[in-house]
Amino acid sequence: MTMPGSVQTSGARLIWGEVWRCLVAVAISAMSLAMYLDPDFDQLGPHPVFWLEAACLPVALGLLLLRRRWPLAVALALSVLASFSYTAGGAELIALVSLATHRRWGQMGVAVAATVASGQISSILYPTDVAAAIPEVVGLLGPYTGLALTLAGVVYSALMTCLLMAVGVAIGSRRDLNRSLRERAELNERAQAAREEQARAAERTRIAREMHDVIAQLIAAVVGDSRRAQATARLARLTDKELEVAKGVAQGASNADIAEQSHMSLSTVKTHIAHAMEKLGADNRVQVAIIVHEAGA
Repeated sequence: MTMPGSVQTSGARLIWGEVWRCLVAVAISAMSLAMYLDPDFDQLGPHPVFWLEAACLPVALGLLLLRRRWPLAVALALSVLASFSYTAGGAELIALVSLATHRRWGQMGVAVAATVASGQISSILYPTDVAAAIPEVVGLLGPYTGLALTLAGVVYSALMTCLLMAVGVAIGSRRDLNRSLRERAELNERAQAAREEQARAAERTRIAREMHDVIAQLIAAVVGDSRRAQATARLARLTDKELEVAKGVAQGASNADIAEQSHMSLSTVKTHIAHAMEKLGADNRVQVAIIVHEAGA
């Protein structure tokens, strides 16, 4: 069950994650635009249009916020935007890293190709006067300078993009590891909770069983005491001779044995037995024996 506090914490963490990524993108774009302040920039090539750069920055940040839903589409759109806007470069880099965290190699390959193509388009739109910047290279390569610089730009762009992809893959692997550890910890917590619940259920069952045994014993004792009291009250109705005869019946003695032990005649024994059965409300000798035993006589 998700607690409200954890939902608020997760929402705050998500918002902060988007904020710092946008700040990083703005910082990278600012470094790219630092060339505006370089007095030698105008000598190297055409200057970017300021109003275009200012308009592209919020567009790039807006696209960056959509990267979770459409990672490849956002990465491609930012690559297109970065081909003619320096301010989209920071958002493009973060989008590439975000795309790589999913580790979908086909999409990563498309993104690498698009980024390399974007770099080449940017070099066409904003060509650099290499002769003015590094005349030694022109002297060394001669007529192959253009081709060499193009190949160098492609290789450099591809290597840097692959490096960003590697960073994204590492971040994605780390996230998966952390997620796996969290799921394992949650599974262990649920298993521990289940074991504790089973232990509590077993304890409740044991207590209930013990209570049942105690109550049963109490009921048996109460019932036994009640039956003993009733049997004792019944025996109190008998005379001494009738009680003596009844005890003989309870011991399983025959009338002749009782007569011999009590020094009575057989007819007298039979008479006492009949009177005892009548006073005890017994229908036979077995019931007389049961009453005597219940009374503990």
